Amino acid sequence: MRRNRRLTKRCSSLYTYTACAAGFLMTLLVVTMIYYFVDSKCNQLSQSIGREKARLATLEKERKREQARWEQMKTPGLDEALRRHGLAMDIARPEQVVRISADGKVVPGQISVATIMQKRTAAARVAAANNKPKRTGAATRRR
Repeated sequence: MRRNRRLTKRCSSLYTYTACAAGFLMTLLVVTMIYYFVDSKCNQLSQSIGREKARLATLEKERKREQARWEQMKTPGLDEALRRHGLAMDIARPEQVVRISADGKVVPGQISVATIMQKRTAAARVAAANNKPKRTGAATRRR
């Protein structure tokens, strides 16, 4: 004869599915919390990098001003001599400065170099347009 067996909770299919679903939900919750923590940390770091870049830019401007002032102090009377000779010179603007590395090559990514290249290509186009041979009526007539 067949015996009555009691089903334990461990063998119950409802208990098994509930435990799997609860484990999945807990894992999802933990991953979501970690994601938001990492996202907020990334935003904080991004903001601090932005602040430091702005600070670096202001310090670089201040350094250039101080360097120009120091150069002016090193050469007393230069401004008066320039005015006396009729030369209107001033400190170079950033788009006029070309930086060169230690090996003698132009440092890439400079606004001044891009401006020079644009002017050079425009001048080459104008020169090419002016150098076309001109046809005269006598040269094109057939004999």
